[in-house]
Amino acid sequence: MSKLNRIGNVANPFQGTHKRVLCVCSAGLLRSPTAAEVLSKGPFNFNTRAAGLSEEFALVVVDDVLLAWADEVVCMEMSQVATLLEMGAKQVVCLGIEDNFPFRDARLQELVAQKYLEGSAPIVPVATPLSHFGTGGPLQGSDDPTPQNREPLW
Repeated sequence: MSKLNRIGNVANPFQGTHKRVLCVCSAGLLRSPTAAEVLSKGPFNFNTRAAGLSEEFALVVVDDVLLAWADEVVCMEMSQVATLLEMGAKQVVCLGIEDNFPFRDARLQELVAQKYLEGSAPIVPVATPLSHFGTGGPLQGSDDPTPQNREPLW
């Protein structure tokens, strides 16, 4: 499929009006597809896709077309937030789930639902380039992504 066809599909009206959520982990093989499945069902009922950030390991790599499609990106680790924002993500929610679960693991499914409900306040891009914030990234404080620990600099 050409990139023009992919870009055209971003606005395909047959996708409906459900929130479009791109779930991202390092390789897009275990955590993000599990998250996509969980978030596609009730009580969320989102239109979901899964991808990975690692060009070396991901079967489907996060790119500008996937980010244009997504209303929100749900990532697994705080270390992924800055990369996603720099790539053009509109808003990012970080679940803070480590890479030690098998695909569709029952505990992973519970964590995805629980952490999304607890911390669904998004981290949004800032007008100032992230490089201006030094190595600490766009957030101050703890690496804990729960809402009470999200302290934007802006």
